[in-house]
Amino acid sequence: MAGSSVDLRPVALGSAAWAAAWAATSGDPVLWSAAAVGVVVALAWGLTRRSRFALALALLLAAALGSGVLRVWQLADGPVAALAREGAVVEADVVLRGSPRLFPATATRPASWVSAASLVRTSGRGETWASGVPIELSATGDQVKAWQSLAQGTTVRVDVRLSVPDPDAGLAALARAREPPVVVAPPGPVDAAVNRVRWGLRQASASLPPDARALVPALVVGDTSAMDPDLVARFKVTGLTHLTAVSGANLVLLLVFVRGAVVRLGVRGRWLTAVLAGTVFAFVALCLAEPSVVRAAAMGLVGLVAIGSGGRGRQGLRYLSVAVLALVFWDPWIARSLGFALSVTASRSEEHTSELQSRI
Repeated sequence: MAGSSVDLRPVALGSAAWAAAWAATSGDPVLWSAAAVGVVVALAWGLTRRSRFALALALLLAAALGSGVLRVWQLADGPVAALAREGAVVEADVVLRGSPRLFPATATRPASWVSAASLVRTSGRGETWASGVPIELSATGDQVKAWQSLAQGTTVRVDVRLSVPDPDAGLAALARAREPPVVVAPPGPVDAAVNRVRWGLRQASASLPPDARALVPALVVGDTSAMDPDLVARFKVTGLTHLTAVSGANLVLLLVFVRGAVVRLGVRGRWLTAVLAGTVFAFVALCLAEPSVVRAAAMGLVGLVAIGSGGRGRQGLRYLSVAVLALVFWDPWIARSLGFALSVTASRSEEHTSELQSRI
């Protein structure tokens, strides 16, 4: 039937932006040139055939490639990257971001602490720069205890040695602390609220047996700070480490619970969709906007929008393509993530299953 045909143009647009972002974040001029050729071909096609779709395709390719290359260039050619190539020691003001990771000491290496961070100010070689670029901050040995006690969102000042990150990491530099941190500013209101909820979850689990006490925060919000080395090793041996990385399954369970609760209160229609969307955003903040959580949230919002608009398969595919576009423009490096590809595939499979069930 003609009415049941699927419009694949949104898929083509989303896939094109995805491919362009992948090429842009490779840092390879050959791939940049190949993507640029694709832009020219799409543009020529659109102009000669007077095709608005081809022109839109050329525009998205150019935008995704251009923004990705610009982001890569800003990280690779900025003053922080130049200092990293020299292995410089600088004074830095950094804001801690994301969930830190703690690696226990072994026979060959000391204990270490690693966290994502934003570098807001750098002083070195007689100059000072304000940047805000993403870095990976680490500390080792006796300093770990001091760093481990800091809450996410805290701004600290510390002397660090910079080094060059992996090309596709999406970082300006790796920074290794040379001393304990000096707190410059506490977390802001949003970060403080998130930290309070995460602390409350740990407190609520305090009466459980040791393993369960450590696992509840890890399974719910990805907080692995209470997991001891032995428990971490057991999860690795059994291949269950992925359970402590928050993903779509955690979000689905939360949405099912919230939906059941608010429906009992009489919430329906658009208000129900709004409550669920708010739950998604709150969950992202609570899980410290880890990449797996952002992916899960984007795909979850696809389903919520489709449900709220009464859409089925064709509309769901369109919303999924929009989510892909939004994510690759928000973070071009996500285009190189296997987890992102799996999230997109899983979302499409779930949406197709729902459509088939609605026809039975």
